[in-house]
Amino acid sequence: IHTHPEDTYAVFSWLDIKLIGQFYNNSHADFNAEIFLIAVSPNNVTYALKVDNIETLNLKISSDLTSAEGTTDDENERNLMKDMKDKYNKSVDLEKTFLKYYGDYGISFYKATDANLSNWEQLEVDLDESNEEIIIPTSCN
Repeated sequence: IHTHPEDTYAVFSWLDIKLIGQFYNNSHADFNAEIFLIAVSPNNVTYALKVDNIETLNLKISSDLTSAEGTTDDENERNLMKDMKDKYNKSVDLEKTFLKYYGDYGISFYKATDANLSNWEQLEVDLDESNEEIIIPTSCN
């Protein structure tokens, strides 16, 4: 669990996605199903990430690092985060933007629907009848 304080993005960053992959890769296989990452933001907004397919996640992270501008991993990560910030800053819907760019990374994205974290929805992006991207929430309870 970690916080995303005011003046940051409520949704997960690229580094958060990389981090959950590292947790999963470095965990004992018996515990992999229990690994998740939670971000708590202001105004009782809480999100969670869970790994569905570690191979896909590893490939996406590796591909990102390989294709990023930079000569070191640190430079590549800084440039990836800069690109992410540019996308998030232009966004009018951070959840949709997160899913658009990271929804195919082998992870699931969840949002708590109450302040006590008793009820959760899985968020996915899909197209409506007019081919507009919309968020599809699916209750987890």
